[in-house]
Amino acid sequence: MKSWVVYSIIRVALFFGVFAILMVANTPFWLAAIIAAVFNLCFSYLFLRGRRDELVTDLQARRAAGIDAKSDEAIEDAPEPRS
Repeated sequence: MKSWVVYSIIRVALFFGVFAILMVANTPFWLAAIIAAVFNLCFSYLFLRGRRDELVTDLQARRAAGIDAKSDEAIEDAPEPRS
């Protein structure tokens, strides 16, 4: 399975899991959403680094495979010739 799918599923499941727990605890809807989002951000930053790195590597590889050698981006990114 692609790394971005796994990473996204983990993030969405974590958000809705925390959100559901807070809703069962009678937390107001808007407050539960904010708390779940902040918890999701903190958790993914601290514990999903490996998945995030896989995602970045996959995206870089896909982008590098799609850039043509003659494209503007490839020309701009190429090192400048030294005289």
